[in-house]
Amino acid sequence: MILSLVYLAVLALIALAALGVGRPVIRALVPSDEVDEIGVVVWSTAVGLVLCGGLWMVLGLLGGLYPALIRVLTLSAAAAGVVQLAPLWRSRRLRLMGWVTSRDDLPTDTRCEPDPRWVGVGRWLLAMIAAATLISALAPPVAGDALCYHLELPKRFLLEHALVELPHDDNAVYPLLTEMWYLWGLALGGATTAQLLHWLCGGLLAGGVMLLATPIVGRRWSELAAVLALLTPGMNNQMTAPLNDLAVAALTTLALAAWWRAIHAQHGTGWYLLAGVLLGGALATKHVALLFGAALASASLWLIVQHAARRAALLRGLALLGVVAVSVAGPWYVRAAWYRGDPVYPFLSGHAVAQAPVSDHENEVAAATRPDKRKLGRGVLAAITALWQTTMQPELVGGRAHQIGPLWLALLPGLVLTRRLRGLGMLLAIGGLFAILWFGLRQNARFLLPAIPLLAVGAVWVLSELRRWPRAPRVVTTLMLLGLTLFLLAIPLRRAVKSLPVAMGVESREAFLRRVEPTYDIARKMRELDGGAWRVLSQEQRAFYLPSRITRESIYRRHTQYHESHDGESWTAQLRSAGFTHLLVVDVTGGDTTYDDTLNRLVAEAPESLECICETTFTGDDGGERRYRLLNLRSKEMASVENADERR
Repeated sequence: MILSLVYLAVLALIALAALGVGRPVIRALVPSDEVDEIGVVVWSTAVGLVLCGGLWMVLGLLGGLYPALIRVLTLSAAAAGVVQLAPLWRSRRLRLMGWVTSRDDLPTDTRCEPDPRWVGVGRWLLAMIAAATLISALAPPVAGDALCYHLELPKRFLLEHALVELPHDDNAVYPLLTEMWYLWGLALGGATTAQLLHWLCGGLLAGGVMLLATPIVGRRWSELAAVLALLTPGMNNQMTAPLNDLAVAALTTLALAAWWRAIHAQHGTGWYLLAGVLLGGALATKHVALLFGAALASASLWLIVQHAARRAALLRGLALLGVVAVSVAGPWYVRAAWYRGDPVYPFLSGHAVAQAPVSDHENEVAAATRPDKRKLGRGVLAAITALWQTTMQPELVGGRAHQIGPLWLALLPGLVLTRRLRGLGMLLAIGGLFAILWFGLRQNARFLLPAIPLLAVGAVWVLSELRRWPRAPRVVTTLMLLGLTLFLLAIPLRRAVKSLPVAMGVESREAFLRRVEPTYDIARKMRELDGGAWRVLSQEQRAFYLPSRITRESIYRRHTQYHESHDGESWTAQLRSAGFTHLLVVDVTGGDTTYDDTLNRLVAEAPESLECICETTFTGDDGGERRYRLLNLRSKEMASVENADERR
């Protein structure tokens, strides 16, 4: 329990530091009478995170990623954050999520306001989601992608004190803003602190939905829109793991909210600049933000065509937004172009062809087993049924952990029965265009999350229109929606139950990892063998807990074809010449987990017997067994000769 409190304290320190960096920017860009207290906190924190992530990137490029330096800079920024936050607390004007809004703040015309009971239920739901996801986020991180690169890359960068290029790690040249935040967390408080930063992004997303929805549906309905967004299973699942899809959704939502104010403000230059910073942060986080940027640019061009009187101002604002966004995100794309010749690597480089196995048979196998990125199909009919398939068959688009849930399928068709609401059509058009681009390029539910906040605004408008229905169907519909809401709430609550013992300190973190994480036991043995200086070619991609420098065998093989004969030199000799000291091999029996078995076959057919230093076995929830073997690349004969030389 004490350790969890320490992690939360470090998270608060980072949030204060981000606020301290971002608040002066917000004050400079946005007039104080155009932003309320929630906007101050949410936009300042988000901008601060983007700018601090950029600072860590610059330090990494200069070779200055030293934890001591990061801590000093954080403490300085946090002190500034306290100074910036103090006036709001003293005046008691900081009303996060409206929890302590007084009756005097209610509008005089309450006919369009939701029933206060709905607002109360929504706030309790929001609190329960926040608490459940926080409990899960306080457990040690075990998400596969997180251990593969979201945390592994920051760990490597801290070890090297620089943003090094890793030639045999494709993820190392992706946009890595979120990974810079995780590097920040690792430097200050460890892996759990890094994980909590993505939980914080959930709070920013909720605030962003409120800021986006308020000008359209009002403040109270905007709170319910935030609840609907976080009830999405994929959203609240992301709050419990150090990934990056939720961060993209939060930044794009805030960018859209700032853009919305820019096009409606008398002098929107500051809002355009703010939107550019936030959209640049999204572009610096994940390539999928390019699709959102294209949708936003299309909406801007539509407005430019429609409003001749404002055409020059709108065009100037769009150009300003684009320049700032490119300036913020550009270094990541320049870095990818410098190292791989492709700014959006691997999409423009023919990467799949260049890395394909060399033999005809292996090409056929690779083509047969390569995952289809568009499993929902193609064509008009597939596009029309995409929402249904994504909801009812989430396994097709990334699995149940990232599903969007049935709420949208239940509510959004009701838009055909509602009255027209000014501004809602533009939001839904942006979300629809983004969804069309998503459907045509990469059909994965995680990549659809930036559209969820826009759908939430439409969904609460449907809820508001229920008041116009006759009593009987209104009551039946309300009860059905409450039942669906409870079902969705049970998902994060059930997830939290599994993490509650370790979050409360009842179960040790080591015991939790040994029970849940397949690589933890072999990592513990590697640490006991003092393997920090080893270079390991690993069949296992989950590398974060492994103490050595890990290279993924599948990528290294595709880059070098080391398994083929070169001038009669054995593959083991080639690996030794390349500097590798050990192999990590995984043998799988049963279960749903599969690995490329090329290395297994190479080891079994090796002309020299490789020494097994240690091995561990892990049995997963699916009943499958993974046997990890750590092999010394020196053969037994070589080891005996070297040992004899040492004795002499």
